[in-house]
Amino acid sequence: MVKAKSAPYLSRGKPACRNPLVNETDYVIVGKYGIEYRGIVQYHLLASDVQRLHRLRWVMETSMLKTLAESTARR
Repeated sequence: MVKAKSAPYLSRGKPACRNPLVNETDYVIVGKYGIEYRGIVQYHLLASDVQRLHRLRWVMETSMLKTLAESTARR
């Protein structure tokens, strides 16, 4: 499950920049990642297996930071 949820944030097995979000503001980028992660966590709270999501959190955070860095570099 974690691999499937991590797939949109990976490129060649490593966290990558999400190009569709590069032209957005920093606030929008952080907000979108937060909404996506919160939705996944809320769903898994019901099954009480949130501890398994530490890898997904790392992947999403790293991808978000790369997207923010690319966004800033383009301005």
